[in-house]
Amino acid sequence: MDAEYSWFLFLTNVSDGKGKEDLISYYILQVHLSWYRVPGRETCPVIRVKNSRAVEIGDKMRIAVIDGQGGGIGRLITEQIRKHLPTNTEIIAFGTNVIATSLMLKAGANEGATGENAVIQNVDDVDVIVGPLGIILAHSMRGELTANMAEAIAKSKAHKILLPLTLSRVEVIGVQVEPLPHQVEKMINRLKEMMEVKTDV
Repeated sequence: MDAEYSWFLFLTNVSDGKGKEDLISYYILQVHLSWYRVPGRETCPVIRVKNSRAVEIGDKMRIAVIDGQGGGIGRLITEQIRKHLPTNTEIIAFGTNVIATSLMLKAGANEGATGENAVIQNVDDVDVIVGPLGIILAHSMRGELTANMAEAIAKSKAHKILLPLTLSRVEVIGVQVEPLPHQVEKMINRLKEMMEVKTDV
């Protein structure tokens, strides 16, 4: 398939300043469509957004779910991904401790690994990273999230979809406070949108 240009309409939530958010058309970007071949796989589409960070997705989505402490947030995210996304979606659980990793594996993750080195060595091998905001904040999660882990996650080329939740003294202005299940639902919807763009290609 020859390279070609197509137009995609991107949607986003914006606030009216009174706590009300509406889904509206935000901008239209020209997307460059091309094809590449991965050893051992069929030819796969690549999506590159001009003048923006590229989101490249192969023939299936690989999602890293990262969490720590009790692992409850990671467990819920993993359950909802497994429930609502295609069955070939690969979920890799990374916990800052064994309990968090174990819960995510029980919730449906394909693989799991624990600790700093596991995160550092693998976050560049996934398409998307999901978890609470604290995973990019050094020494968050009561110190379980090390500076090296935060740096590796932040520097990863993977697209990051984070929930505005943290025990650190960091406040995100302009974000509507919602129950965790509602936030996770929005995360899943965003992942679905990314899947749909890939499928349309």
